[in-house]
Amino acid sequence: MSMLLALLTGAVISIMVSINGGLTACVGEYTAAVVIHVVGTAFALILCLIRREKIFARRHAPAWTYLGGVIGVLTTFFNNFAFGRISVTRLTALGLLGQTMTAALMDGLGLLGMPRRGVAKSTWIGMGISLIGVAVMLDASIADTALAVIVSIADGVTNVFSRTVNARLSQKASALTGSFFNHLTGLPCCLLLWLLAGGTALKASAAPAPWMLCGGMLGVTVVLLLNITVPRIAPSA
Repeated sequence: MSMLLALLTGAVISIMVSINGGLTACVGEYTAAVVIHVVGTAFALILCLIRREKIFARRHAPAWTYLGGVIGVLTTFFNNFAFGRISVTRLTALGLLGQTMTAALMDGLGLLGMPRRGVAKSTWIGMGISLIGVAVMLDASIADTALAVIVSIADGVTNVFSRTVNARLSQKASALTGSFFNHLTGLPCCLLLWLLAGGTALKASAAPAPWMLCGGMLGVTVVLLLNITVPRIAPSA
């Protein structure tokens, strides 16, 4: 069941990237990040209220476990920056490569309180095949999109750290509450970056379609699924 949820998560992420990319094309990277986190926070809060989750109950969780959303802001910006500069297929493949490499490191060193596991030989072989596949995908175009390529890999790195921190919090709370705090703590960071970038002076190039506002909802779904699957599956699996 956990592996099926992991596959479902990957599918939802691909759809989310496309939706968030469309929103970014209309309103810009900074405004899009704010909108995504506002919608996500509101959606997660509504779900928590419906389920009568004790959102602000006192928990014996380290303070750093509430910072998954702060790290996730980087993931959102990296996604939004790379979208349109390289194809969704390449962006996703590079992100997965970054995730796999980071997860293998996390497995080997037992970072962020995760169990220390040896990395299987099959994992290294799989990463090698993935690297070759990504290299073939990029071909000669890498010279024109080098920054987007690097950012896409960094997106995978921050994604693993964010989801691991969120999963650690969900072990003390619930998967849904962890998703709520992910968006809540990320929102002030997005607002600060938005203000530093010009704030209200930023203008949309076009009015976003209603479906473009669904990225935040899908983000809540992704974090929720990850909070369920990450504690059950080795990061590099």
